[in-house]
Amino acid sequence: MMGKVRKLGVIAVTALSLVLVGTPASAYYITGWQTNSGWNSIDGGYTYRQRYDATIKAVEAPSFARDIGVRGKGTYSGGVFEVPVITWGTSGAGQGVSGSYAFTAMKVYHGDH
Repeated sequence: MMGKVRKLGVIAVTALSLVLVGTPASAYYITGWQTNSGWNSIDGGYTYRQRYDATIKAVEAPSFARDIGVRGKGTYSGGVFEVPVITWGTSGAGQGVSGSYAFTAMKVYHGDH
């Protein structure tokens, strides 16, 4: 029972920006799983990704006319988790966890909504 509660808790992700979740992108680009902070060249531009234990975030620089999204995975005291949804924003997006949860990797998405 406690494992189910923990898994549900991580799915209830805290958004760090304007969120456009649940609307599928008509066309998007994606990075692989990345474990550190740094720059990505994606879809003809650049994004900066930040990964901390409790948060992940991606910000585009300079601004594109497309949306940016993130999705994370990590560990908690009972095992591993992967957030099943992409959190989207117009110039940046993020996800957060709390308690014994910690992000270990993230994917960055760029696309149209």
